[in-house]
Amino acid sequence: MLVTWFLERGGGFEKPVVTHFFNSPAVQAAIRVVDRGGTPTALHGKVQNVKFKQLGCTAVTLDLFDKFYSADIIREDDQSISKCMDRYLDGGVTVADRLRETLMCGDDCDHCELFTDEEKNEFLYHVLWRIAAGGALCQWEDDFTPYRDAARGIYKDLVGVQKNPLTQELEAVSVVYQVHGLDASVPLFARCGVVRARARVSG
Repeated sequence: MLVTWFLERGGGFEKPVVTHFFNSPAVQAAIRVVDRGGTPTALHGKVQNVKFKQLGCTAVTLDLFDKFYSADIIREDDQSISKCMDRYLDGGVTVADRLRETLMCGDDCDHCELFTDEEKNEFLYHVLWRIAAGGALCQWEDDFTPYRDAARGIYKDLVGVQKNPLTQELEAVSVVYQVHGLDASVPLFARCGVVRARARVSG
């Protein structure tokens, strides 16, 4: 789940702001969830004890994905994704290629150390991971181009970039949080979610 919220706050505001975000009437009206009986509804009631962590948001290009080429997970000449033996994950998800294997199988794959922990914490990595993972009914792609283009488009829409006046280099200025859970009258999500809040910090 991706939600955008624009803020005008100073520093040191992470925990109260993320909690206030979910208690905002406008946000609750916009977020559709499924109650414990399986009925679609809006998020409502008091939200507290939000569990979250901040994701990295430093990428301004897709260079992070170059490692897939160097490891022969993706063939650079035709963008085709290398296949692997079928693997069956919880939830009925089938993994049949090395891209999804690297993103979804954790330490139980040949390329588990291809990306550092810091790189795996990058928002761009999370965007690609969710696009490629899909779900039990996902029709996966045989080449990387659709994944790359979708990740670029989503990341560009969600992350603000500006030029550093000192270095003249582009820098990402958004703040991204991954929400793992919260206490509310209805569950926010069944498995996982990502919430983005861009902070315009004054002063």
